[in-house]
Amino acid sequence: LEEQRRKVKASQPTIGEDTAFHAALAQATHNPVIVGIMETLNHLLVESRQRSLERRGRSLQSLRGHEAVAEALRRHDADGAAAAMHSHIDQIARLLGQESEQRKRNGA
Repeated sequence: LEEQRRKVKASQPTIGEDTAFHAALAQATHNPVIVGIMETLNHLLVESRQRSLERRGRSLQSLRGHEAVAEALRRHDADGAAAAMHSHIDQIARLLGQESEQRKRNGA
């Protein structure tokens, strides 16, 4: 998260750090199925992640979501980590839904 913080502060792209965070969480499960699913998702979601993280303020929102998940994990609070991850994913889903609606309105 330190590199992601640095890049957010410098207004630099954070897609690599965003992807690495989710991959690290998958690796931490020690479950090869979860790791494989996350690797597939990371490849499939590259374009939407790039679009999402290019929006003003989105990189900071993503960082805050990652920090909330990591903090809950440090406390060994599984329920808190799950809630933080659900919130993070819901935020992304809302953003992607807004983008989809915008494309529909623009006839794309």
